[in-house]
Amino acid sequence: SLSAEAGTGTGQTAFGGTSGAAPMVAGAAALMVQAHPNRSALQIKAMLMNSAETAVFTNPAVLPGELAPITRIGAGELRVDRAVKLTAAAWNRRDQSAALSFGAVEVARPVTIERDLRVDNFTGSDQVFAITPSFRFANDQASGAVQVLAPSSVRVPARNHEHIKVTLVIDPAKLASWGLNGGLQGGNGAGLDGPEFDGYLTLTSGAQKLSVPWHVLPRKASNTEAGRVVRLRSGEGVQVTNTGSEAGDYDLFSLTGVSPRIPRAELAQPGDNLAVIDLQSVGVRYLPASVFGADYLEFAISTFGRRAHPIYPALFEVGIDTNGDGIDDYLVFNLEVGGVNTSGQTGVYVQSATSATANAVFFADADLNSGNMIFTVPMNASAGPVNLGVAAGTTLGFAVRAFDGYFSGALTDEVTGMRFTPGQARYEGLGEPFGSVPSGARVGVPIRASTVADTATSESGLLFMFRRNADKESQTVRVR
Repeated sequence: SLSAEAGTGTGQTAFGGTSGAAPMVAGAAALMVQAHPNRSALQIKAMLMNSAETAVFTNPAVLPGELAPITRIGAGELRVDRAVKLTAAAWNRRDQSAALSFGAVEVARPVTIERDLRVDNFTGSDQVFAITPSFRFANDQASGAVQVLAPSSVRVPARNHEHIKVTLVIDPAKLASWGLNGGLQGGNGAGLDGPEFDGYLTLTSGAQKLSVPWHVLPRKASNTEAGRVVRLRSGEGVQVTNTGSEAGDYDLFSLTGVSPRIPRAELAQPGDNLAVIDLQSVGVRYLPASVFGADYLEFAISTFGRRAHPIYPALFEVGIDTNGDGIDDYLVFNLEVGGVNTSGQTGVYVQSATSATANAVFFADADLNSGNMIFTVPMNASAGPVNLGVAAGTTLGFAVRAFDGYFSGALTDEVTGMRFTPGQARYEGLGEPFGSVPSGARVGVPIRASTVADTATSESGLLFMFRRNADKESQTVRVR
């Protein structure tokens, strides 16, 4: 885009991004309305998208010939001269867009997803369109993991419309394992090029061509579930079953607190400019120096509902009372490493209540499209200079607070009054506190229970945190 440059008289300046695109698209839409005053706003939008230029490249100077993925370009580059000549439009009524979004999909077994495409004919004669689905990248099609099914043609009556079904079939056996996360790789946008699949549905009638982009982000997933109750006398431990296509990785914590689901009427609605983070479960575990080289605590936070990215809009804060006086001595929280809109990486920060400085200690253990997050926190000097200053056997009081970390900064939920004594867990797994269940298998996770006073712990059971799981991302287990 070009803009007049202030203070130069006749100078011009090139600029881009949404600030450059918005006035260009608005101007194009105005020209379209002038030419076709009887067409609806959605039809005008569809015509602009249907006629966009799809041969758009990532960086012609550095990567010549490399097509940009549809997540970067949408329908393509605006071509209003083409749009104004169209005598038809194709669009999806549900999403109010000339695109077919199949979303982020957890694929534990073969999945079939349908979308409806409406085709409008603005002329006084019937139009017949040939329909051709295509992939943006040849290697995606060659993998066989995703199939796009659509009728070969559609006849649209004069001044009327028709609907066609577009079906996506996803085979998890042909998907690669998920390799991204929201911590270290949280800003790796190019990393999405591997797991995402995209392309165009092209409708052709004579010289007229309508392009409709499609996109899906499938994740090969487990379908792991733990038994709701473990009976110690049986000696079998917790039975964990995985019926999904991917190995079912899990992390095991002592369950220290739960929170009821916030009523739907109190959740944020589209356009509210508000995010409500709804806590579900909180757990904690102690990683001793004898096994892990230094003393660490890990806090598990599970919420109702997934978030596209772990940084925004959720800000979690763990307030820790290390001396038993009922006042937070340390705060542990997540922030974007480097500042807002910089790295995309989710970091874990520790701040003393007596200090104005927060120090990053680890990347958060969190994934994309997930409601789970794990904070790793150094307990004492064995783990480095930034730590909580406590030894094993010290009873800690703590609370977990959830904030709207994007719009308002408001506190939206909290779990308070929790206690835990590292090295003296009431309920814990035997051996390493994490593991994996192969696809189609069941394993028993051995459990140990100890007598610990309520003054030293608020544990009421166990908390399983599942990775890349299609159904529940966390599960509480009662111990009997």
